[in-house]
Parts: sequence; C-alpha cells; structure tokens
Amino acid sequence: MANECDNRGFDREIIKAPRIHELIELAKSIRPGGHRYFAGASFNGNRIPTANVVQASDFLLHGNRVTDPNRITEMVEQTREVAGYRIKPCLVPRELEMHCGRDPK
Repeated sequence: MANECDNRGFDREIIKAPRIHELIELAKSIRPGGHRYFAGASFNGNRIPTANVVQASDFLLHGNRVTDPNRITEMVEQTREVAGYRIKPCLVPRELEMHCGRDPK
C-alpha cells in the first residue's frame, strides 16, 4: 500500500505507519471476480514493522537498504516477536542480493 510508510514525506495520514493498516484492510476487502487482493506495506530501511502492519499484512517487506544478510535474519527474528505476528511470507528487496558475496561500494 505504501513504500516506506514511515517516511516523513507522506502528507496524508492514511498512508502513514499509524494508519496504513486501514488501507491494507481496504485493499483486502476488494474482491474482483471473488478473489481478494494481497496487501502489505514496507518501512524505511533497517526498521521493524509495527504491530498494526504486521497484523494486517498478507506478507512482510524487509530490508530496504540493508546489505548485511545477518541483519536481515535479525530483523525477521525481531518481527516474529511483534504482537500479532503469524506465519506469512517475508519479502526481501533485490538490492540485498546485489550485495551478497561482494563488498558494497
């Protein structure tokens, strides 16, 4: 629903982290042809999603600008401790793949 919903650049409250779960739920309620949309939101790099997003999202987005695979593992573990967490896919941006095995410049 929003890339980096905790980014200060958003000027609409509904897109910001404290209320983004409302948009996620709205998207999930739309059922074209009887099939619902999957929805989620990401946070700024190196941040753990808040409980409202963890609970509402179909998937979690992690690791924007994080280049250390160990930190990604740590972030996933921390997210599993967020209130309301349940097993769901965790997507990691391709930029992590670009840094694995070589020195970031």
